Amino acid sequence: LISELKKVNAIRVGKDSFSVNGADLKRLSPETIRYLKERGMLLEERFFRIPKGYISYFRAEELLHLRDGSYLVRDRSLSRLKNFQILSIREKDIRGILYLSAILFSMIILYWIFSFFQYLLLERTAQGMMLQIRCDLFSKILERDIPFFDRNPIGRLVNRVTNDIENLNEMFKSVFITIFQDLFILFGIMAIMFYLDISLAIKSLIIIPIIFSIALLFSTRARDAFRELRERISALNIFLQERIKGILIIKLFNQYGFQKERFRGINHRTYLAGMKQVKVFAMFMPLMELISSLAIALIIWYGGGEVLRKDITLGTLVAFLSYIQMFFRPVRDISEKYNIMQAAMASWERILDYMEYKRKGSALIKKEYHPPGNRGIRFENVSFSYLKGREVLHNVNFEVNPGERIAIVGATGSGKSTIINLLCRFYRPDKGKIYLDGVDIHKISDKTFSSLISLVPQDIFLFKGSILENIIFDRKIADPRSFRRVLEGSNITEIISRYPEGIEKDVGEGGMNLSSGERQLVCLARAFANESKILILDEATSHIDPETEVLIQDAIRRIVRDKTAIIVAHRLSTVKEADRILVISSGRVGEQGDHNELIRKGKIYPLLMGILKQNG
Repeated sequence: LISELKKVNAIRVGKDSFSVNGADLKRLSPETIRYLKERGMLLEERFFRIPKGYISYFRAEELLHLRDGSYLVRDRSLSRLKNFQILSIREKDIRGILYLSAILFSMIILYWIFSFFQYLLLERTAQGMMLQIRCDLFSKILERDIPFFDRNPIGRLVNRVTNDIENLNEMFKSVFITIFQDLFILFGIMAIMFYLDISLAIKSLIIIPIIFSIALLFSTRARDAFRELRERISALNIFLQERIKGILIIKLFNQYGFQKERFRGINHRTYLAGMKQVKVFAMFMPLMELISSLAIALIIWYGGGEVLRKDITLGTLVAFLSYIQMFFRPVRDISEKYNIMQAAMASWERILDYMEYKRKGSALIKKEYHPPGNRGIRFENVSFSYLKGREVLHNVNFEVNPGERIAIVGATGSGKSTIINLLCRFYRPDKGKIYLDGVDIHKISDKTFSSLISLVPQDIFLFKGSILENIIFDRKIADPRSFRRVLEGSNITEIISRYPEGIEKDVGEGGMNLSSGERQLVCLARAFANESKILILDEATSHIDPETEVLIQDAIRRIVRDKTAIIVAHRLSTVKEADRILVISSGRVGEQGDHNELIRKGKIYPLLMGILKQNG
């Protein structure tokens, strides 16, 4: 017994008495402590060590002399002392408390500083990642061919660049750091449990494979649920965008009730998709709590038997119960973040569908090639269909000579705009090829091609910004006099002079601050400023008032001078001024020639002219 007391730094007080520090007493084996208590050899009374300089405060019978020169007094002996005496005796302890308080306060300050920089660094890293992913995704979207935009509504694409990327941001901020902290705690707890008792630790952690199996099962279901939810939200965004853009039609035809019902149906399907993912986690979270309770019950059952057999102490069992509860706190925390992680994974899958796109054809051409400019445009056996099996163009053949002005006419749906779409490389022909100066247009780099051809489309679109920005985009005005000629040649100076801001006038979203004719003139100026040799006008004077039409027709005459021009025309005056007219009928070139020739010999053209005369 004496040898065991010496192991815990016991100090001899008398012949058969020892003083043991409370912390050291816990190091004695449970059998030794029980043996001392049963024989009344262990006093529960508290004693304090008193330095030799303060023994005058106490009576001789109150002091127990230790062999190291200090003294012990009972707790009750301190109660009769005055406060200043107690403070002087415990000066060292008080100083130690002050030191500990200062250390604790410093640690709190350091924790605040480190937490601030951790949050700042985390947010900066997350925002930087989202910035790069968003830019890369936008770049990939811009690189897509036009059929991609036919298949994907604007609301869906906007949802990818905004909501889906924000889900990734939320996962990075709320999940990644938390997971690292929780895993650190988990491994620390496991290490302590194995240190206390290997056998009980193995029994306690037998539930880990069960947790992983359940998590794997629920991850599949949760990701499917989140994938469906994201699709429903995209559909909701698309619906809202279309209805807001078409609000005039809704008001004009009094469609409030019908549109409300349609929105209620789409919104209800979104609600059902949301409830589906809620149900998944409503099962997952209680199941994790059940496993936690089963783990605690297993420890009590198995560990209780170990205590009865005296293989482990009761304190070890209590410690295991505390640690297993601590073990499930980070597990519970990870489970709560699981829905964020699954939503982000579903979003990441959708983003990857766009990010993995690889450009083809002309986009991969790096070498700049400039056609000689003396062989014009040639369509050679070109066929095309927007939908498989429904051809719009059938074996189209025609040529446009350099400097020639070609008018394309035909009934609605005959394929006029499709020819323009193929010539501008918005789509690729299903069969045949299109040549520019003897070179396949899909073998010319994007940069070179954009400098060769300018288009004034049927549906004018202007970006939010000034008139100037919509004319030159990112190009710099190298020669102010040349730019002035562009403005005068396109008859836009009169429009600019109407506004106090002049050319810096903000056109608004989609050009909403300008009239239809003004937007058309801005688009003509944009084409003129490109200084390309080929100009394409797709019904450039449609839906224009007579006054503005005169300005546009005059501008077109100036712009097409010394250029190769292809004009999809619906005005008789425009058709008559063309060098040659292509009559498109049912996706084929039915007739071609000048106005007088087609009037005399043509079959389709005279009928079209009759319609054009009726329209003015």
